[in-house]
Amino acid sequence: SSLVTIQYIFSNGVLSKKLKAKTFAEPGSDRFLASVTNEPKENIKGISYSAESKTPITFLSGGLFITEKDPKDSELGFQKMMPKQSGVDKPKIITRAEWGARNPKYDYSNHPYFNKMTLHHSAGWAATTLEEGKAAVKSIQEFHQDGRGWSDIGYHFLVDMGGNIYQGRPETVLGAHVGGANTGNIGVCILGCYHPPETSISCYDEMTYSSEQSLIQLYAWISDTYGVEPKLLKGHRDYFGTTSCPGNNVWAKLPELRSEISLFIMYGFQLGLHCFKIIPTLLIHLRHFIMTFLSQVALLSPFMMCWVRKSLSWLMKSSTMVIKKLFGMVKMLLEIKLHREFTFIKQN
Repeated sequence: SSLVTIQYIFSNGVLSKKLKAKTFAEPGSDRFLASVTNEPKENIKGISYSAESKTPITFLSGGLFITEKDPKDSELGFQKMMPKQSGVDKPKIITRAEWGARNPKYDYSNHPYFNKMTLHHSAGWAATTLEEGKAAVKSIQEFHQDGRGWSDIGYHFLVDMGGNIYQGRPETVLGAHVGGANTGNIGVCILGCYHPPETSISCYDEMTYSSEQSLIQLYAWISDTYGVEPKLLKGHRDYFGTTSCPGNNVWAKLPELRSEISLFIMYGFQLGLHCFKIIPTLLIHLRHFIMTFLSQVALLSPFMMCWVRKSLSWLMKSSTMVIKKLFGMVKMLLEIKLHREFTFIKQN
């Protein structure tokens, strides 16, 4: 354990009294976070910290966060928005009770409408299994409540690398995930760190196939249930440009995710680039099968065997190109159809 104290540096250069920070360990990691929630009464230009530990520790990064100050529903007059009957099945969600959530510290504020969807990364807290995911989500809630002083975990949903989906706050209430743009905004966080330029910690995670499929199904259900078009899905960085979240490795996938979400809503399946990944493997197995079959059926001369190999090699290359072009044409036609149907719906 470490003892961390923080002091504010006011604009006139004077230091505040030392404030003992609360510390929060990240499960499955040797990192921990230290935080104080005492709001300064004067403008500050920096912070100073000191740490005492029996083992060596290294400072990674620091910063300020926005406190959660949402007006109460009684002040705004907003009633709880009820979801409509959705044509998209709701994916399996790990409930708050199942991952051991605390109760919120105070009452939620209801969304007055829905017009945004946002994708985040947790910049740590990587989890692959269900048990790892539960521990990570519980740790994030503890940090958000006790380290940032928020009422509850800031996100509405969280997704781990194994594709498990966890309920954060109820999606019908305001979250605390995009300061200045939380109203009408349903926020999803993918566990892990996906921004390679980050130097303070290892941040080289790639979105797994399981995570991608769960995100597509979850956002398709959110979009269809609450009337938020897939094209409105943004990364955290797309609002005010003050963060790298959800990381380059996730942010680059947003255009494809929007397309896949639309396809899932309309047709109940995804037809993305992941379909092409299995084609070379299938063709290799096909060639192996044909070669084995021919060698067992007849005794071929070396010349004939060489000719067969060259022919199969040409067949593999040609087949791969043809299949990719066919998939591309099908996907393009579906996207054109989607565009027309969404345009028609919007005009009517």
